Amino acid sequence: MFGVSSSASQIEGATAEEGKGPTIMDILVQDDRPKDYVTNENYYLYKQDIERLAAMGTRYYSFSISWSRILPFALPGTPVNRAGLDHYRDVIDTVSAAGMIPAVTLLHFDTPLQFYGSNLSSAADPPLIGYVNGAYQNETFVDALMNYAKIVMTHFASCVPYIGGTADFLGIDPYTATVVTPPVMDDIDSITECASNSSNVFFPYCVNRTTVNQYGWNIGYRSESYVYITPTYLQEYLGYLYNTFRTPIVITEFGFPVFGEAEKLDLSDQLFDTPRSIYYLSYLSEVLKAIWEDSVDVKGAFAWSFADNWEFGDYSAHFGIQTVNRTTQERRYKKSFFDLVDFMNARMPVNDTPVLQVSEGKPQAPTTAPAITQISDGQVQAPIAPAVSQICDDQVQATSPAAPVIQILGKGE
Repeated sequence: MFGVSSSASQIEGATAEEGKGPTIMDILVQDDRPKDYVTNENYYLYKQDIERLAAMGTRYYSFSISWSRILPFALPGTPVNRAGLDHYRDVIDTVSAAGMIPAVTLLHFDTPLQFYGSNLSSAADPPLIGYVNGAYQNETFVDALMNYAKIVMTHFASCVPYIGGTADFLGIDPYTATVVTPPVMDDIDSITECASNSSNVFFPYCVNRTTVNQYGWNIGYRSESYVYITPTYLQEYLGYLYNTFRTPIVITEFGFPVFGEAEKLDLSDQLFDTPRSIYYLSYLSEVLKAIWEDSVDVKGAFAWSFADNWEFGDYSAHFGIQTVNRTTQERRYKKSFFDLVDFMNARMPVNDTPVLQVSEGKPQAPTTAPAITQISDGQVQAPIAPAVSQICDDQVQATSPAAPVIQILGKGE
């Protein structure tokens, strides 16, 4: 599986539209940084975004469903929002009709606010462990999550068949590596001592984490955020995970926000994102080494993200392989998009057909691939309808090239 990823709170916008309830993402930013209210307006522009992905030749599109858009009051027994169901059904239908396979995540950090009770003033405070307080400690959370999942499966499982079981693959987000040492150098016992002392400066992780090696060098080329280009460690990491758990691996996210990209005034400078290309190609090369040299069962990889988006209060960390104009919402492909295309065409053909053809600098879908959108003369053209259809919720739906996937949990699990 090769595709691109996104999440509802980071691209949809429309946070209070058509019956959606509030989530922790809506109150996460409590200063003058950008909120999640607008982001990429994907809630309104999803058809355009999907057409552009299909034109890329992307086989899989990973997106998340907003729990509070399906159940505005979150809890079992509360009303289901028909507008939310209709929206995501059309998203899934559009993805399938374009010849792609939807990979759906049910929860991506955006826990409904109902699970925080009345203490909203501290709900957005950083948790002891992790990045966001997901309210998983709430005693009603598990039952409510299962109820929400059952509703989604009831309405969409016939369109997006899920993989059976509870742990069919190990999903990882290996964005970067980190140098880890005991709190006291060369003293393993200092880890235990730290774990028993909550006032220790290294508690609760009880390791010293740094991005500088013992010789004073950065571990890799630095990005706008915490990500460094560190492909050297990826093959070994994948091998360790697979040999330890003996479970197939899916890289559900990996991406690189080029340093200073948002500060570049000329669009042409943003589009020529060579460091991101280096990141993706070097990482994917290490993935292939893990597969062919170490027999690691890597099922797929999803690039984060298909477009620059809202990074939890920040628009300056550009992870996308497309730019987004924050005034006009216009999308533009970056150089890394074409480099990814070349890499995939050369190494991972689909049914002996390249995933995408590039002619005169424009992406063209292979003519033999069903229902793939084409870009011609700068215009997005409607895909050719596939010959086979299926019935889903009493509607005719385009058959996907292979069985789609529902991920039960994503980020914030």
